[in-house]
Amino acid sequence: MNSNLCNMKKQLIVFITLLFLLLISCEKDETYNDSKNGFFVPTSFSPNGDGKNELFYPVLNKDILLDYQMKIFDKYSNRLFITNDISKGWNGQNSDNVVYPEDVYIYNLYFKFKDNSESEYSGSLRLIR
Repeated sequence: MNSNLCNMKKQLIVFITLLFLLLISCEKDETYNDSKNGFFVPTSFSPNGDGKNELFYPVLNKDILLDYQMKIFDKYSNRLFITNDISKGWNGQNSDNVVYPEDVYIYNLYFKFKDNSESEYSGSLRLIR
């Protein structure tokens, strides 16, 4: 029973964190830009088949990285997507090609740079159909 309570607490913390990120993202609509490490993260994408903004991914120079991970969550903190490949973006679907609806989603990015510094960023993105 103690381990179940611990798991519930962890899930609640993740949910509250994601909810907080979702709420603050509604107040501003800015692209995340890290000029020190030379990358930015868009705030929306539109995987609608028109050939423009079909994938969500951070834009950066791959040559400065040693390690990378991107995770995408829905507003209920369910993980929808994960990749360690910087060239693989999220197309708004899961691995079974289930198409997710237009909504706000949460991303978590981890970078390890060649200078051995590490950074982690979280924010929200809008999927537009």
